[in-house]
Amino acid sequence: MYKSFKIENFRGIKKCELTELKRINIFLGKNNCGKSSILEAIFLLTGYNNPILSVNIDLFRNLGHNKEEDFSFIFYNLNYALIPTLSADLQLKQSNISLEIIPESAEKIQKSINTSELKSTLSPLTNSIENSNIDNINSLVFKASVKLFHKEKEIISTSIIAEKKDNLFNLKVKPSNKKLNLNIKGVFLGNGFRNPTEIIQRLDKMIIDKSKADIISNLKNIDTNIKDIVTSNGLVYIDIGANKMIPANLMGDGFLKYLAIIANMYSVKGQGIILIDEIDNGLHFKTLKNILKLILKSAKEYDIQVFITTHSKEVLMILKNLFEEDTTMLNYKDEINVSTVSKNESGILNVYNYNSDSFHYAMENNIEIRGEF
Repeated sequence: MYKSFKIENFRGIKKCELTELKRINIFLGKNNCGKSSILEAIFLLTGYNNPILSVNIDLFRNLGHNKEEDFSFIFYNLNYALIPTLSADLQLKQSNISLEIIPESAEKIQKSINTSELKSTLSPLTNSIENSNIDNINSLVFKASVKLFHKEKEIISTSIIAEKKDNLFNLKVKPSNKKLNLNIKGVFLGNGFRNPTEIIQRLDKMIIDKSKADIISNLKNIDTNIKDIVTSNGLVYIDIGANKMIPANLMGDGFLKYLAIIANMYSVKGQGIILIDEIDNGLHFKTLKNILKLILKSAKEYDIQVFITTHSKEVLMILKNLFEEDTTMLNYKDEINVSTVSKNESGILNVYNYNSDSFHYAMENNIEIRGEF
């Protein structure tokens, strides 16, 4: 897991430092204070070996790449002179990883790099960190560097190259001659995250792994009538005791979001990262309560680290009440860090952390901690 995380010159963030990170991290703050950008930065660094993520995170915001300048979307003030730098300390003793995104001219890169060494990579829009391949491309326009340090000694360095062909931009990687054992799985769940194909693939993986009972047990928290789940012909079907199974799409938006969180948390099982933007969006408070319980229990069971954004006081009150109403939830109380994020005029983010005691005190005394003073 990440112990701390630093962001410089990324999106609208000039500088930000996250400390005291725990298994479950909740970020609060006004609109446009940088909460979503924090999640995107964590996602980008987690998938350091898949450069197409620097494009995908723009597509999460419906920003297409049609010209060279569009790569500037991830640069502070859209200024190529301000180098985005992401770095993190890992729980792995004395280890950290850093990513710099450095634009260079095509001419400069072509002189310094043998293009035959390049391994081309591209994936379709995806919220996960997996890699795939593409054909040869020409005209280099972009470069990023990824470095991993252990005990202050650099042990890997990888170059990432963006190229242009037929007015479309794609990315390539110049692999390091050293192998990196750091393999963090990650998934980003935003407002439009419910990719039916990916959910079905991940549910199928759970079923093959004989974890269907886990799916059904969790879904019963939403509807006690649920008896079975299957996937067929590009749809998920639920057995609620009717004459036929019904498509999950008919179960409502909250149900689909709950199902997607189950599938995606399982997909990063074992030292993975899951990032959930605006978790409260469109959900009834009872569904929110079940989702928070699911996240608390599954994060520890699956050994994953969770990053969440919200500006809903309801989410915070539900979290407080969970610990008071259910003694089993107390096992997860110290696994949570709640952070209020604010941004000054210089683009510097100030982050104030609440541990379990100070968070409980703030909720008990109706202290506003969402950054909306």
